[in-house]
Amino acid sequence: MGFLTRALGRTVATATLAGLVTASGMVFGPLSQSAQGDRLTAITGVNLRSGPGLSYPVVGGLSTGQRITALGHSADGWTPVDLNGRRVYVASRYVSGDTDGSTPVSTGSAGTAVTTVNLNVRTGPSTSYAVVTTLGKGTTVTLTGTTSGAWTQISRDGHSYWVSSVYLGSGSSGGSTGGSSGSGTGAAYTTTALNVRTGPSTSYAVVTTLVRGTKVTTTGTEQNGWTQVLYNGATRWVSSSYLTTAGASATEPAPSVVTGSGTMYATTSVNVRTGPSTSYAVVTTLEQGQQVSTTGKTSNGWTEVVWQGAARWMSSQYLSSSNPGTSTTVDPANVSSSIISSALPGSVGLSGLVPSAKKVVNVVETQWPVVGPYYGVRVEPGSDHNDGHAVDCMIPNWSGANKVIGDQIAAYLQAHASELGISYIIWRQHIWSVARSSEGWRLMADRGSTTANHYDHVHVSVN
Repeated sequence: MGFLTRALGRTVATATLAGLVTASGMVFGPLSQSAQGDRLTAITGVNLRSGPGLSYPVVGGLSTGQRITALGHSADGWTPVDLNGRRVYVASRYVSGDTDGSTPVSTGSAGTAVTTVNLNVRTGPSTSYAVVTTLGKGTTVTLTGTTSGAWTQISRDGHSYWVSSVYLGSGSSGGSTGGSSGSGTGAAYTTTALNVRTGPSTSYAVVTTLVRGTKVTTTGTEQNGWTQVLYNGATRWVSSSYLTTAGASATEPAPSVVTGSGTMYATTSVNVRTGPSTSYAVVTTLEQGQQVSTTGKTSNGWTEVVWQGAARWMSSQYLSSSNPGTSTTVDPANVSSSIISSALPGSVGLSGLVPSAKKVVNVVETQWPVVGPYYGVRVEPGSDHNDGHAVDCMIPNWSGANKVIGDQIAAYLQAHASELGISYIIWRQHIWSVARSSEGWRLMADRGSTTANHYDHVHVSVN
């Protein structure tokens, strides 16, 4: 039942894609009567097909809010659109011709900001809009005060354009309005896993998430319960409630980078914690049969292990020196390499995946139906995505309730890497590979954004 509910919730049921009414007689929206060159916005997850009808193969998909260009007028409930230079079709009822898109636009105060990387300037608030120019790192831009989702409107040469909010730092006249300034820079420590944002509220984009015990440099500016910090040379913001100037809390030790000296296996699904008792926070959950490195330390029935380069703890009674075998909730060896239908809505590039990558999609989709969409083949020379050997499993609400699901997926795939032909996994700026499995999860360099650092998706590459 949960599987069916999820499939229907992610996108409109297939039977309605031709523009039929629902059982209650309500339609989902006005039929788009688009003309060539119109910019369309998906109002829900919807498939793209090779022709104007449900009998044509699915060649891609749009997620909610994604934009695409019409290639002609709508006819019989279908609109021709451009997909990377190819003429494909979308059900007209599930796209809107509203030039503002479906993302709410909010207006705040104007000011300035500084680019923290070389940054594309676009004609609208998404990557589907044309790039006008690219600004160098450190360029000061003028803000209009208008934002749309994770995008910020700027004024340049008398025109309004858009840039990604993630790559903007506070400028000399913006970002700290209404805040109080201290005497200068200082130091503080995070008391929990803490989001770093582009501005002083939860409505601003998340740049990265710091692990507990991370030392940060503060600027001395605070605003409405938020503290301004320096991160990768840019001014960012974190919640003041989760900072302390006294270092890491004595009741929950900050992780220290360690290396393992031994190997053990989880005998069942078992929690990994920050300290040696159930009163400590759960970091992740390992699956039965998953290998973990140990340091040789024990304390009152708990064993110290290495997880993502940090010293963590697991109950000794659920660890064994011999491999008990993996969980059989889903047997990867028997999973079909034909993509199951519920994984398709909103997903892109799955048909071109190699069989082992398709099996990864099916395993994740079957056990964690909240996950999706999935992104497979794309033009990215040098990447496993380019030739169908990689898939990104997107995690909705990745920074909230579903973070643990991403942890579970990464752990499960690690435990079943051999059966699924997996070469490496990336999750939350950490990589685990078969070739270097003895090193466990290794921290990766910061790439500057939530998606680039793999916080919102689990990346899986196969042989």
